[in-house]
Amino acid sequence: MDETKSTNPSWDPDATARRLKAEVADVAQHTTNEAKGRVYGAKADVAAEIGSAGQAAQDAASRMSPGSPQQRTLDELARGLTDASTALHTKTIGELATDLSQFARRNPALFLSGAAVLGFAATRFARASSPALATGPIDPLTGDRI
Repeated sequence: MDETKSTNPSWDPDATARRLKAEVADVAQHTTNEAKGRVYGAKADVAAEIGSAGQAAQDAASRMSPGSPQQRTLDELARGLTDASTALHTKTIGELATDLSQFARRNPALFLSGAAVLGFAATRFARASSPALATGPIDPLTGDRI
């Protein structure tokens, strides 16, 4: 005879399983919502930073000689950054992932180059942010720790 049923005849394993399943679903939903909130918050922060960089490029372009190569380059950079900022503000994460995937298929070399640059930038940022790695003097030419 089952010992659990003999000591607690009102115990219902099916009800317990349903309750546990509902609790797990609630925790999963809460975790998903929390993760989405953080992703969308980070997306908004990145969009704002890109928008600021676009404005800075536009300001720099306005100080250049009209029609000069530098002015045209900075104008183009400012438009690209502004477009990227707008896309980040208005598109969902799924739409951004689809756009990035399509871009990678159309321009694989440019995509890989951009990924490498982002990787190097992230590494430098991580090193600069890490107190354990941020010891020793800095090389004035490269900005790297010696």
